[in-house]
Amino acid sequence: MIELLSQKNLLGIVSVVICLFQYGPLLVLTLRGKKKPHVYTRFIWALTFGIAYAAQMASHGGAGSWANGVSGLFCVAIALAAMRGSR
Repeated sequence: MIELLSQKNLLGIVSVVICLFQYGPLLVLTLRGKKKPHVYTRFIWALTFGIAYAAQMASHGGAGSWANGVSGLFCVAIALAAMRGSR
């Protein structure tokens, strides 16, 4: 229990929550058709975040890499939602 609430893990959780507040509204607005982000740009960002996340995990990044992983997943979701809305 103490390891779960270490300072590093707590900051990792805070960074993930910030990502949720950052990307969540854009995803919702994209799904509702009120925003239309550029699909290729989102896929490039997803690739960038994915590479950064993989590199951090390979060097035992731990909680510090969580934000990059979550950001990459959100970028993929937003790109797919934008593709769905462009039909």
